[in-house]
Amino acid sequence: MTHKVVAVAYDRLCTFEFGCVVELFALPRPELPVPWYEFAVCAAERGPIRATGGDELTVPHTLRLLDSAACTSEQSVSKVRPDSK
Repeated sequence: MTHKVVAVAYDRLCTFEFGCVVELFALPRPELPVPWYEFAVCAAERGPIRATGGDELTVPHTLRLLDSAACTSEQSVSKVRPDSK
């Protein structure tokens, strides 16, 4: 039986932290003799999610997906003010 892991994406998503979650839970691991994780991404916002570095992510699921998750991942958000020094 596989566990469903759901990552929550949001505006200004930190790509490094999100990439770590994808690397750990989303990539197939055929070398391991155990069922691997089922992985999905959800978001509260509709439309493209902006990520740091100028990337955009299209998220197919809403937060309702969290109801079926065995584990969730929320990555950190950095708030950068243009006028900060």
